[in-house]
Amino acid sequence: MTRLNPTSALAIVVVFTFTPAAFASLLVDFNTTGNALDDPFVQTGYEAFTEVASPESGDNAADNATTDGTIEQDGITETRSYVNNFARTGTDVHVTIARFAGGDNLLDFRTRDAITSGAFTDRSNLLRDNVLTTNFKLTIGNLAAGTYQITTYHHDSQFGGGQSQDFDIRVTDANETNRFVANDVVVSTGTSTSAVTAVTFSFELDQTTDAVVIDFLDVAGGNPNIALNGFDLIIPEPGAAALLGLGGLMISGRFRR
Repeated sequence: MTRLNPTSALAIVVVFTFTPAAFASLLVDFNTTGNALDDPFVQTGYEAFTEVASPESGDNAADNATTDGTIEQDGITETRSYVNNFARTGTDVHVTIARFAGGDNLLDFRTRDAITSGAFTDRSNLLRDNVLTTNFKLTIGNLAAGTYQITTYHHDSQFGGGQSQDFDIRVTDANETNRFVANDVVVSTGTSTSAVTAVTFSFELDQTTDAVVIDFLDVAGGNPNIALNGFDLIIPEPGAAALLGLGGLMISGRFRR
């Protein structure tokens, strides 16, 4: 797990953004039209995973206190497909976000206040909205065989930090089931911030496994609001995989193995 600040953010760009060509990426931004501006706030260069929200009766006004008039949208499973060169068959990569079966908490797509100052104002549209709940999974399917690198973003400009207890991340890919890649991750917070929580790791798919499953887990039982703003999926340049592993060890926090 990485807590980004302006200096380390630059280091991560240098170490991690090894792409053989501009098309070798899938960037996804989770967002909703449920705000006063009816605007999904999609980050430039990202694909929109947009939940079209409608006002709910009895909504918690304190939870949704924001200058943009947040409206939440609840769900169990949401899937979107994107035309992308990573597709194994056809043209589309499939992205699914789902709560754990039998879980009490539904998926909430939220819009928060914009990032107004600090090092990340240019990423405000990515960081100001998110999907959140307790214990959910992200599945990216119909991917061609290969080694991938993914960075997930976890920021809530109003209700992160102390209100979001630690959570862990585990991955199931072609090599291993339920491999922990990060633990004690804390959602960053603030509209003027010099630090944003991001987690970067790699996974592998082979000829028989075309999907990665990433679990976001409330291991400690603290019922956290685990926020996911979006993700960057790339294929590292040939020869960069070893550097990726080394860099991950250099800049990451504790890992559970």
